[in-house]
Amino acid sequence: MKFLQQFIADLQYPVFITRESSPEIQFANSIAVNKAGKPSLDGTSLDDSVKRYPTLLNGRSYGQYLREWYEIKERAIKNGDCSYLVTELRYRDDLPFGESFENWKKMVEVMLHRLRSPLTGIAGYLEMMEEENTNKDLEKRFSPINKGFDQVFDIMDELEELYQLDNTFDDEGFTEISPQQTLQETTDLFSEEARQRFQFQNPQPDLTILSDPEPLRLLLRQLLENALRHSDGDISISLNSQNPVTITIENEAGDITPEITEKAFFPFVTSRADDLGIGLTTALLQANRIGATLFFEHKEEKIAVSLVFPFQ
Repeated sequence: MKFLQQFIADLQYPVFITRESSPEIQFANSIAVNKAGKPSLDGTSLDDSVKRYPTLLNGRSYGQYLREWYEIKERAIKNGDCSYLVTELRYRDDLPFGESFENWKKMVEVMLHRLRSPLTGIAGYLEMMEEENTNKDLEKRFSPINKGFDQVFDIMDELEELYQLDNTFDDEGFTEISPQQTLQETTDLFSEEARQRFQFQNPQPDLTILSDPEPLRLLLRQLLENALRHSDGDISISLNSQNPVTITIENEAGDITPEITEKAFFPFVTSRADDLGIGLTTALLQANRIGATLFFEHKEEKIAVSLVFPFQ
């Protein structure tokens, strides 16, 4: 056992050792113990600490430890006459978090400050030129220039929203809500043409969860707008009541390739040249605020985004 303890002690993610025949924790490394805020986790049940998502996603196993989601890696190790199971909670490599992401946000903040002022000035002079112009041949040239400026400012607004968004978990507004009702209220905000594309599967009118309804509505609206933008056909919306409760939005893959799927939550991952990304980076940060997470899957000709709530 001492060898195993030394083996996992320096790993920079939560790791647990149990006997292969029992979920009782024999040892947990310092990362796991410190996150739990306890002097030790020895003797407690791993099943009580790590809640596993019931199905594989993209062929991988995931679980929630405290409020964070991890990819679960397991391996059996023999030490003398005893067989142990080492359970590693790896940080998800499909998410853009960590020190590099925080450094990126700081860089974006500086860039926006340096760029916005001169661009605003140039746009102002362009507007004055357009108002004073008397040459008919030049009028048609102002439109594409203004359109280009609008696209630049739209991207800058997205960047500003991204670096300002606080993704810290906050349960102050949590109350018992119906996810089915919240879904219905959100889809009612769309046009009639869009609503006709929404296809509800297995509705759960009696299901309730603890969450904050306002940020949840904003998050659902963004996910639905994203699906409308990147596909032309029907959009399937399903609600799975199995703990943890999951809302899945599935639509045609359209211009989203498997290569894009692998980094869907990262900024600037896109199939188009006129936007910041496919719209999931901000959505992921918003999900974290309510203790939820997102998963993105490519299923042959379809893609699916799953909003997974915390274990209730």
